[in-house]
Amino acid sequence: MVGEDDIALLLLSRGANPNGLDDRQISPLSLVAISGRLDMAQALLDAGADPDSGSSGGRTIVSPLGGAAGAGEVEMTALLIDAGAGPDADVNSDDGMRLLPHASMYGYTDAMRLLLDAGADPNGGYDRRANTAGPLLIAVLGGRIEAVRMLLDAGANPQSALLDGVRPAMLTQDREILDLLGW
Repeated sequence: MVGEDDIALLLLSRGANPNGLDDRQISPLSLVAISGRLDMAQALLDAGADPDSGSSGGRTIVSPLGGAAGAGEVEMTALLIDAGAGPDADVNSDDGMRLLPHASMYGYTDAMRLLLDAGADPNGGYDRRANTAGPLLIAVLGGRIEAVRMLLDAGANPQSALLDGVRPAMLTQDREILDLLGW
């Protein structure tokens, strides 16, 4: 029986564009990254898929690395970083949320470690086109103790603030997090 992957591999072998977008403006690499399909991701990369396609405010709704890191797909995140995907890219082009704050929101510490090791800025922001909150604020707000510890160890500023002056320590009553923040 011939499956979707077989058809995709055949099309790629016949010169299909690995960077083509579907009707939702999502690339094939983004789709397989979200689902953790490592073999297909490698086949697309081998065929010339751009690991950063649309991940810097381009036309693509979900970047491949944004999809992988945002879904907690650690092996896929590593594959895409190794292929050259930028660790400070936006998750998608709609709200400007970068990968590290997104991973910290969900406590995906393995993906966070990969992003930080690849050079992601521990103070890099989430902008939502107005009030900016970096990964530390988001991790504190979510009560993600390991994410808070990891970000502080990587150099995140515990005094970072939103435009209205809200600082990380103002967002929690968790004693362990407050201790980590030096309060």
